[in-house]
This record gives sequence, structure tokens and C-alpha cells, in this order.
Amino acid sequence: MYGRFLIVAFTAYLLSVAVAIARGVLAAPEASDCNSDSDSNEEANTETNTLSYPNGALCPARPLYRYILLLLLGLVLLTLLGYVLSVSILALID
Repeated sequence: MYGRFLIVAFTAYLLSVAVAIARGVLAAPEASDCNSDSDSNEEANTETNTLSYPNGALCPARPLYRYILLLLLGLVLLTLLGYVLSVSILALID
């Protein structure tokens, strides 16, 4: 029963995002060109020593420990999800 509810909720979410994009309220996601090798970006990079998006916004410099922390957080969440999923399946079997 809960699975059907989650599927319906996720479908409603996807439809609401699609409608928002179609109406122009929400912009469709674009790939980041932060690490592109175009000539215009190279000139800007030599002056400021930072990378920039095509619209001129600067890419934030992120330290390595942030990515390691996100990786560990993802691992913990996946482990927790596996435990919850296994307990749920065992409860369904009983």
C-alpha cells in the first residue's frame, strides 16, 4: 500500500516539475560548462585564476574534504537504506 502511494507521489512530483518547466516558472537543468576549454574562458581564467560559467558567474572553489564528506554521507545513507529495506521485506514476508 505504501509503495503505491510513493509511486503516485513521485509521479505527481515529476508532473509538477514538467508543468513548471513548460510554463517557464522553472528553468530546465543545464549541464555545467565550468570545466570547458573554450578560448573565452581561458582568457578570463588567466586573469582571475578561477573558472567561470558561460554567463560569467564564477565557479566556487570547493575543498577536497567536502567531497569526501559527501561520499561518506552517501555511504551511510545507502547502508541505512539497505537496513530499512531488508527489515521491510522481512516484515512483508511474515
